[in-house]
Amino acid sequence: MENKIININIKAFLEKFNEEYGFLYDNYDQVAGYTEALEAGDSFIESHLDFVKEFNNYRGDILSSDREVVAFMFTLESMEVA
Repeated sequence: MENKIININIKAFLEKFNEEYGFLYDNYDQVAGYTEALEAGDSFIESHLDFVKEFNNYRGDILSSDREVVAFMFTLESMEVA
């Protein structure tokens, strides 16, 4: 699968990711679109490995939970990347 380039401010992306993660945490993951975002996450991450690696390196951690993947996908959507 092609590794597509994403050009975005990584600092702003991390800030929004943290907001989305907090929202999911506060609502016990019971939010509209959770399942769909999780299902789309694997495919998106696979086709955008460079960006995911850059984000992981900047963040200092990998996306290791379902909630993190969903927060990542919600962030992409809210920043109109995906």
